[in-house]
Amino acid sequence: MNFDKVRIFVGTDGRAMRRAEIALEYTVKKHCSVPYEIDWMDESRGQPNWTGWNNKKWYTPFTNFRFGIPEASGFQGRSIYMDVDQLFLEDPLKLLSLPIPEDKGWLALGSGRSDVMVYDNAKFKGDWWPPLSSLKVTPKGIGIHLSRMKHLWAPLPLKWCCNDGGIPSKQGNKFDTGPYKEGETCLLHYTDMNLQPWRPYPKKFKYPRHPHQEAARIWWEMYALGLEDKMNEDS
Repeated sequence: MNFDKVRIFVGTDGRAMRRAEIALEYTVKKHCSVPYEIDWMDESRGQPNWTGWNNKKWYTPFTNFRFGIPEASGFQGRSIYMDVDQLFLEDPLKLLSLPIPEDKGWLALGSGRSDVMVYDNAKFKGDWWPPLSSLKVTPKGIGIHLSRMKHLWAPLPLKWCCNDGGIPSKQGNKFDTGPYKEGETCLLHYTDMNLQPWRPYPKKFKYPRHPHQEAARIWWEMYALGLEDKMNEDS
């Protein structure tokens, strides 16, 4: 399957995650071999698709936005979802192009995981899947939506989501993704909010030294290069 463009939807809290956005976008630009489009799913930006949601039970400011992606994509083609606290180390086109079985509709590490997802958007068109208008008002959290779409799940290779360099997860074994391997790992996810190198919420977390220093070094390098790239664009 050939794609002439990569569309990426990113769940973000733009007020606190601006540095993470700069680092992530730089890695998309650095690695993507075709044109790309990033949709920053962030209520503070005022985009109609991502405003007016019932978010009282959400863990993050963007928790359920990811389930509106098929409709936001016009139920056409494929789309990538990712959290903002991630970096591409490989071409996003390769992620978008991963095989999805004919009877399946999305890829993720597990049927209960949604931190990195590839949607076959057309598979979500129908009465069985709620429209954006309904998704916006539901008070329920992420689990009900993942349960509804579980029958369409197909596995994503582990190399496409390495959590925190591979340190053991406090959330349990199902969130462990194996170690970071240079030249093999395709995406790094800084999922432990207490360890995120850019320290977005200093009043909430203590931010000790990251236990995987290579993962932390990679993030700071991508952020620095992203800042330099933006300065060059503005000059």
